[in-house]
Amino acid sequence: MTLKWRDEYEPEHPEDVRASRRKRWIRDAVLGLLLLAVCVLATKHFSARVFELDGTLYKLESAAGETRRYAPVTGSAAGAVVAAGSDTERVVTAGGYQFRIEELVAEAGKPPAMADAVFRIAYPGGEAYRVELAQGLLLAYDAKGEFYAGAAAYANGAPVGGGTVPERFHPAAVLTAAYPDFQESRGQPIPFGLAVLLFVLGWGMLRFERVWSTFYWLSLDWLRREDPDPESGELGYYKLPGIIFLVGGALLGMSSL
Repeated sequence: MTLKWRDEYEPEHPEDVRASRRKRWIRDAVLGLLLLAVCVLATKHFSARVFELDGTLYKLESAAGETRRYAPVTGSAAGAVVAAGSDTERVVTAGGYQFRIEELVAEAGKPPAMADAVFRIAYPGGEAYRVELAQGLLLAYDAKGEFYAGAAAYANGAPVGGGTVPERFHPAAVLTAAYPDFQESRGQPIPFGLAVLLFVLGWGMLRFERVWSTFYWLSLDWLRREDPDPESGELGYYKLPGIIFLVGGALLGMSSL
């Protein structure tokens, strides 16, 4: 049996088949453009750094010199966050409060903490906290030197019971807003790339007979036959795995964002 490309069979009505073939290629082109648009949007999504402050997720909106303005990601009613200043002294304005940050360069790498970097954050009213960067983690301490893990509880984007300023604006979160290097990228680009490959492969298995025949020969099932060529209609069985790949790629892609 000689395998043929689906569109190579001689048609009984050439004009009808040409129109059908044109529709299929237009459909493939539209799908390819949609997939390309999704990949471009996903690239922007993965490259944007974000941080959470006062129960709201923020991303960079604009930057001018040493001033960066962050806007809520989800269109929340929360106001913008503004971070300004030099490397060692910065000011974060959020929720109507100003937080002054000073990097204590001389204390970095000193015992007992041996922290990679040390910062002092002054809150409105004179209250101050110390934040240490140790092995990639930001650890906050109060004026007494005790570890500070306070955090406000949120419901529908608003703090439950009000919450104190340090609880709503945790020292580590304020520091993250001030320094982009501490902010994190969203999503998982590697699983997303795998999802795209699964989607393309699934579509190919549904659309192209050459893909079916490739999987047939790779399966090595033909080795146990006297006639290695596939039987008539046998290659169509590969449509079901194609549907599974399409669904699996779509689900994996959404979960990776």
